[in-house]
Amino acid sequence: MRLFLLTVMCLMLAVGACAAPTAPYVPQETRVALLPVVGSTSGNLADEAVSSARVSLGRQFVGRGFKVVPAPAVMAALDSLKMTLTPQAPPTPEALTKIGAAVNARLVVFAVVTPTGVKVWVWDTKTRAFVVDGIGSVGTPQAAVKAALAEFLRPYDAYDC
Repeated sequence: MRLFLLTVMCLMLAVGACAAPTAPYVPQETRVALLPVVGSTSGNLADEAVSSARVSLGRQFVGRGFKVVPAPAVMAALDSLKMTLTPQAPPTPEALTKIGAAVNARLVVFAVVTPTGVKVWVWDTKTRAFVVDGIGSVGTPQAAVKAALAEFLRPYDAYDC
């Protein structure tokens, strides 16, 4: 019986060690600036893909309790900093830090819709490091955004929103 209990305890410890990673952020205390999603192609379908990706990004963060900065505040920060977003290159770390400071956001998210999917960057303004660095995923914009952020958001419970 002792051996059985010892084995069960060891298995419980092993399963605990394989559990989801510890969440580095407290969503209810973490402000996220979602930059406007840009597309690498043009046309009605591309506009729809950009819109879908933008909505999906918001759902991924809001659905886990993160405080998303209102879009008008983000746009005002971009205007005051005289920044233009292009699909050819993500904003520099310095630019992302400035945007985060302007809207008091810990995380700044930038995404590009490509012909085959979406690429996502998430910059932590406190540690000054990418926590998601241009991860691309193929598929519909919603599926691609979800897949690109899956590893980063894994420690956080998702809620319906």
